[in-house]
Amino acid sequence: MSDQVHVRVPELHSRMRAAFTRAGLPAEAAGAAADSLTEAECAGKKTHGLVRVDYVCDETIKKKPGAVSVYREGPSFLGIDGARHMAYHPGLVAVARGVETARSSGLCLAGVRNCGHSGMLGFFVRRIAREGLWGLAAAHCIPLMAPHGGGRAVLGTNPVALGLPRAGAGPLVVDFSPAATTFGAVSVARASGKTIPRDSALDREGRPTTDPAAVMDGGTLLPAAGHKGSALALMVQLLCGPLMGAAAVPEKAADYGLLLLMIDPGLLHPAARTGEAVEAVLSAVLACPPGDGFQSVRLPGEKAAAALERAERDGIYVDKKLWARAGVLAGLESGDA
Repeated sequence: MSDQVHVRVPELHSRMRAAFTRAGLPAEAAGAAADSLTEAECAGKKTHGLVRVDYVCDETIKKKPGAVSVYREGPSFLGIDGARHMAYHPGLVAVARGVETARSSGLCLAGVRNCGHSGMLGFFVRRIAREGLWGLAAAHCIPLMAPHGGGRAVLGTNPVALGLPRAGAGPLVVDFSPAATTFGAVSVARASGKTIPRDSALDREGRPTTDPAAVMDGGTLLPAAGHKGSALALMVQLLCGPLMGAAAVPEKAADYGLLLLMIDPGLLHPAARTGEAVEAVLSAVLACPPGDGFQSVRLPGEKAAAALERAERDGIYVDKKLWARAGVLAGLESGDA
């Protein structure tokens, strides 16, 4: 692994936090960004991890984010102005305030606007679930995906996530995008000289392509599952844009919307019954006989959860060049590192 370096999780977090602080983020916001990128890297979601350090620093320097604030609040809702931050910090502010509200009123719908990239949405719902609540998250972004039947990017990749607590086990986290692939995965494929899956993207002329360079040169991603993925992306676009007052069709890293819903599992009937019913559903899924070509049925998020535990215990291998670059941005290494 000559192109990789082994680091401990606290080292990874500290280096990224130092880079973000040096770029101008205040301590709390730098810590939140480092939290999100560290968790993504350790969970195996490398497109949202260490590779994003340069981007976060550049956006911080360019946008000069201000103080996150609450612009509207009620018994069961919360509006957060992200003040041009990436959504990591304002999203955690919304989680902290929203959890308090949900505990007193049963639920809280929190909307974050005037922010940038949200990162891995599982990052937010996992924290909500650890507080004993159900968490639902959705986010929209710059157009990167064509609607079903279209040949040009109109919708964001618009991920959704669900996190819920489990008795005697870590949270269940379901986190996915309705796009057939991610733009981050396309970028990684281009950098490594690999192709992307068939039927996942079009070139600038609207023709199917497996060449990541053609996608990045004016092409577009496609929705997963055809019209179903397209419809889900449209739903998220409407919820995270028009409903909360964020940009309907955002420009790059400008006025994205992040929606967070926190629900007390005992809101409509005893929480214990909710938990028992959850386990009944999950047990039925796990007991399903595997289909042809599969050894077993797994729950969503199992692989990421195992990777997080392994990273905390054993450390993690990261890209050597990205690690050195983060060191430069943090003021720890020279530009020749």
